[in-house]
Amino acid sequence: MVAWAAQMEAARGALESKDIAAAERHYETAADLARADGRLRLVVRSLEGLAHQAAGRGDLAEANRLFQSILALQLDSLRTTGVAADDLLTTIGTLGDICLSTNQLDRAEAYFVQLMSLADEGWIDLTPQRPHLSLVLAGQARVLLAQGDSLAASAMGARATGLRQYAQAYGLYVGQKYSEAETQFRSVLDYQRQLVGPDHPDVARTVKDLTHVLDLLGRSEDASALREP
Repeated sequence: MVAWAAQMEAARGALESKDIAAAERHYETAADLARADGRLRLVVRSLEGLAHQAAGRGDLAEANRLFQSILALQLDSLRTTGVAADDLLTTIGTLGDICLSTNQLDRAEAYFVQLMSLADEGWIDLTPQRPHLSLVLAGQARVLLAQGDSLAASAMGARATGLRQYAQAYGLYVGQKYSEAETQFRSVLDYQRQLVGPDHPDVARTVKDLTHVLDLLGRSEDASALREP
């Protein structure tokens, strides 16, 4: 949509000139144009612009309202047109963070639980090989810390960090950068063994992928040694 793009560009120009009111008018016009044309993603991007401006000026209530509107649009379309996991994670994660900053801990927790439920239903991918799971767990760790459960928060946060590093290593493996992947997997393995425990399923997953990388590097003896209990 040419007209929508022009409004979004005008909003960016207004922001560069520090004319926040003009930027918000352009975002609102862009949202109206996208709605009239039935373009969900463009409506969402327009509303995100407004939401970020509200958050930037400290109006968390308005930012929360706008992000809830965005989430409603995304969930309504989820079963028909589909919504990218990144988009849902961003929206729900932002809502969770807003609730945390305003001490609405139950609501914050509910948002992160909602993400896990969507994954269980198969609508979004929260497999460990992608970074999304680590982001959700990190959000849950922040909720636990705010609730005063520092031990559980520490454990959850440690697992989230390990999974984030694991996803980075897996990305190197998929990209066929096997030497770099080996280094990263070994670093992850050391971290996970210390922080989540040697018997944790995350450790077994990392060992499995590291041995596969070693096999690909032609180091079958090293791989066999790693497989031994």
